[in-house]
Amino acid sequence: MKNKVYHGPINIGGIGGYISKYLRSKEYISEFIVWQDNTMRYNHDYNLHIEKYGKYKQKLIIFLNFLLAISKYDVFHFYGGITLLPYGIDLPFLKLFRKKIIMTYCGSEARLVGYVESKRNPFSHLLKIDSNNPKYDDKKIKMIKWHSLWCDKILAPRNIYASALFAANEKKVLKYPWIHNLGFNTENLAREIKTNKVPTIVHAPSNRGIKGTEYIEKAIEKLKEKGLNFQYKRVEKIPNHIAQEIYKEADIIVDQLLIGGFGTLAVEGMGYGKPVVCYILDDVKKEHYPDCPIYNANIDTIEKRLEALIQDENLRLELGQKGVKFVKKYFDNKTILKEMEKIYEEL
Repeated sequence: MKNKVYHGPINIGGIGGYISKYLRSKEYISEFIVWQDNTMRYNHDYNLHIEKYGKYKQKLIIFLNFLLAISKYDVFHFYGGITLLPYGIDLPFLKLFRKKIIMTYCGSEARLVGYVESKRNPFSHLLKIDSNNPKYDDKKIKMIKWHSLWCDKILAPRNIYASALFAANEKKVLKYPWIHNLGFNTENLAREIKTNKVPTIVHAPSNRGIKGTEYIEKAIEKLKEKGLNFQYKRVEKIPNHIAQEIYKEADIIVDQLLIGGFGTLAVEGMGYGKPVVCYILDDVKKEHYPDCPIYNANIDTIEKRLEALIQDENLRLELGQKGVKFVKKYFDNKTILKEMEKIYEEL
């Protein structure tokens, strides 16, 4: 009999929805249930819409959802450090009922800016935004240790891996598979690489402070003052299917300049055959993806990098071609989903 799998309770990049849909195609009972959804992806199966209620009714709904879930599912796959009850107090109860637990860290909730990033990222001091402030590191360490105590597996791909290892049981932490970018269907890979004479630069920040939007747009203004011929679009708060059409028409995609790793936007941009500009830490690239064709830039070099891409049409085409090959090699969603199914089976 196949496992019954719960995904939730928050939506980060649609991951839970993509995995759940795949598992159902393999005859699992699998559901992605969220408390609320502000992602513009809307690929959950059920939304409890707790934002519609007052504080006490929200708590009641969350608790009742916990009781229902513990009676129904065998495997619990959580995302972004959030579990079914506050402070992860549900985890020992889940283990008491012999449930299997997976936690996927997605970014800021587990990133140890003071203990890890400050040692390898010279721009980490600029990440003092929301939960990326080093003052939250000790709280995050307690959370990771608590999760490590009860979870069977912790997924922490790419630049989150070092932070997870800092506090978790090393035997439980997985750097693969890269499930963070399941939203890109590799069947949509660019068949033809092309670029416009007057390039359009697109930047789509989920959080302007974390993505370094201020530095990107300062560079854009300086390039305009120099008289370079290009267009610039910032994409925010629009449905995902509309954003995808904008990315397809772009000539240059800019992801982020501060974190040191790439996200969903970069994968989508490379898949569409676009040169992608992003800041990647040297040790992260060396360990996880030495063949990554992303045009590496930081806040000091972004103007020069963009200028080179605007002026060099052949460079844009070359990086676009390499990007498609990279996504095809590492981000085939069918392969990644099969790897996740294997993990569920092994549990």
